[in-house]
Amino acid sequence: MAVLDNLLYVVCELHSVIHVFDTKTHKRLEGIAVENMEDPNDIAACTPTRQLYIADCRTDNPESTGCGSALHRIPQSTGL
Repeated sequence: MAVLDNLLYVVCELHSVIHVFDTKTHKRLEGIAVENMEDPNDIAACTPTRQLYIADCRTDNPESTGCGSALHRIPQSTGL
């Protein structure tokens, strides 16, 4: 889980969507689909740049070193 601008972002194993919740009303908002995200393991938020970072444990890369070998950056332009 990560919080940015009063929004809670949640990733779930084997899902390609970031679930978004309003921290004040606790209502679920529209999720953010992330292309090529297959098995997210962790999420972090950067307040100064207003970006999310997601570690992906996908195993399609034979040179993969395990979880976090793929990192997705979700920029401000996605509606954050």
